[in-house]
Amino acid sequence: SDAPDLVFNSYSRKDQKWLDLLLAHLAPLEREGTIRLWVDKGKIEFGDRYNDEIATAIDTCGAAILLISPHFQNSSFIQEKALPRLLRRADAKEIKLYWLQVSDCHLAKKLAKTYHSTNDSQQALDAMSEAQVNKVLANLTQDLEKHALQVKATRHAAVHAEKERKAREAAEEK
Repeated sequence: SDAPDLVFNSYSRKDQKWLDLLLAHLAPLEREGTIRLWVDKGKIEFGDRYNDEIATAIDTCGAAILLISPHFQNSSFIQEKALPRLLRRADAKEIKLYWLQVSDCHLAKKLAKTYHSTNDSQQALDAMSEAQVNKVLANLTQDLEKHALQVKATRHAAVHAEKERKAREAAEEK
């Protein structure tokens, strides 16, 4: 399918300004149809539908971006439901996991032991200049675009191979 890669964004609502900046950087990729962004902007209510919608987004995404902060690590929903599911998929190499250290916190130190941080310097975004933050987000956008295009090419090759296999089988039946 030519559907763009779904990119799941996980953040604390208290870090909205960082999400807004990230989305501004990712907007061209979404506009071009390279990615589809999944962000819960309060459009779904808590409860079963909320859990189902988030679980479906996590299970169908090709990449995930986590905005790590004390607020993020303080969310029981994120810690108990979303994060374990995302990390399982990342460990199984089913998704590309990007995480941005918004502010210094315990979870960032813990993740850094296993997963490469998108801010290479290990410096939190809130300790960087505006120019440095924009550079980190521009680099993430570039890497995400490359990843999404690779996923699309792999998907296209698989569809093409399947069509060829069916054509061969049809020719053999004649």
